[in-house]
Amino acid sequence: MTYRQRHIALKFLYNGIPYTGLAENVGSESDNSIEKHLFAALTKSCLITSRESANYSRCGRTDKGVSAFGQVIALCVKSAVPVNAMMEQSANDDGDDDVEVTEVTVKDENETVTKKMKCVQDVDLPRNSVNAISYFVPPKQKKKKKQNNTQESLSSPPPTSTTMTLLQPKTITELNYPQMLNNLLPPSIRVVGWSPVSTEFSARFSCSHRIYRYYFVRSNLNLDDMYRAAKLMEGDHDFRNFCKMNCEQVYNFRRKMHQLRIVRSDGVEHVPKEEEEEEGGGGGDDSKM
Repeated sequence: MTYRQRHIALKFLYNGIPYTGLAENVGSESDNSIEKHLFAALTKSCLITSRESANYSRCGRTDKGVSAFGQVIALCVKSAVPVNAMMEQSANDDGDDDVEVTEVTVKDENETVTKKMKCVQDVDLPRNSVNAISYFVPPKQKKKKKQNNTQESLSSPPPTSTTMTLLQPKTITELNYPQMLNNLLPPSIRVVGWSPVSTEFSARFSCSHRIYRYYFVRSNLNLDDMYRAAKLMEGDHDFRNFCKMNCEQVYNFRRKMHQLRIVRSDGVEHVPKEEEEEEGGGGGDDSKM
């Protein structure tokens, strides 16, 4: 039975200390990247055949030793739903020129009936790995036993059109992608969820915003100066001098920094005293004057 491919987004996290970064360095003997382990698990689980054919995209990249707790990639993977699965026509399909409806003989509740069916589209696929959906699929073909009598084999009747089109109901739950991959990935790399996405979705270019958190050992850090420097970064800026030039895919180097904050380990945001006084109106109480 042939299974279809579907485009999904995977969310995962990793402790980057033992790895050479997120991006795979193909051909390098010292490569110990996150992607190397991801694609090894994806291939071994038969979810993909190759990286080149998976329509792969990643949201961002991290360097050697850097961790991520909300990384996202998108790619085409195997689905539990057969490519020849069908569904009953619904009221929403009426008048939709893109939905081809045919009359098919199906086995429903021990009865053979003719129903109006449609081929399963991407929008009809399960949206999670919990809720099951009912489809109609061709029955599994039994393996033919070898016949010693060639004449008997030639005289056996060919399959009729009824047996060829007879579909049987089957309840299907989508593959549990996180569980399948986590069984093969190192403990320091964990897939935490997946979501169906359109074929046009790009984990990189469809991203609306990103959140970065950098952790520092307190030591002798001047938090007031760090706060003032962070405020200078807020707003719209050109970052072409900070990135690798890729003129074929990237033509806009401007990014908007919505907010930068200095937060202590106890969760309290650090604000210099003079800033607090300005926000509080100088600390005076005019009602007593």
